[in-house]
Amino acid sequence: MEFHIKAQPEQVSRYVLCPGSQRRAARIAERFDGMEKVADDRGIVVYTGYYKGVMLTSCGTGMGGPAVAICMEELANLGADTFVRVGSCGVFQDDQGPGDIIIASGTVREGALPTPIYPSNSPPCPPTRSWRPW
Repeated sequence: MEFHIKAQPEQVSRYVLCPGSQRRAARIAERFDGMEKVADDRGIVVYTGYYKGVMLTSCGTGMGGPAVAICMEELANLGADTFVRVGSCGVFQDDQGPGDIIIASGTVREGALPTPIYPSNSPPCPPTRSWRPW
């Protein structure tokens, strides 16, 4: 059991969908079979269930890199190893707007959190060999 996410390892899937919004986490979890709210504390809500026979977890992380980092670290300690960020994002392309579906392959690392974690020479996107579309 972790400090913020009060759950047992068997209550968390290795596959986690990570919206920032707790309401969005609940909306995702509504599509799960056998959905169970496994944690709800300190602004972090976690649901687990099955979708098409695959165990999935949905975690409403709250906003900001530090909150997401806490959730991902604690979920990883509970056995999760694959995280998919779902939700809103900023874009730089003029032809994209609200409601568009965007699959990001990289990020802009300008926040304070990534600097001590990732060396400045590490790429802001996964190596091509590790990218596996669903």
